[in-house]
Amino acid sequence: MEDMPLWVKGLRVFPEERFICFWSQLDVCFNLLATGKLLYKFSGLSSYEDHITDLIISDKYFVVATVFGNINVWKLGKTTEPIH
Repeated sequence: MEDMPLWVKGLRVFPEERFICFWSQLDVCFNLLATGKLLYKFSGLSSYEDHITDLIISDKYFVVATVFGNINVWKLGKTTEPIH
């Protein structure tokens, strides 16, 4: 997988959307399922102390939950800030 985080904490496969999503403590990557080519990469979404614990994905958004209970909503695409 292109640009996959060094330490993968979790992953989800979305066959209908044709992508795979995986995350580390701080980063989330979306890659094409067929080729492994990088679609989107979101880096530094949290901190080492408040690392990512889970991820929920819809067709246009994804939600990141952290160990301290923070929840951020991000729009899929080339964005750098959470929308909520």
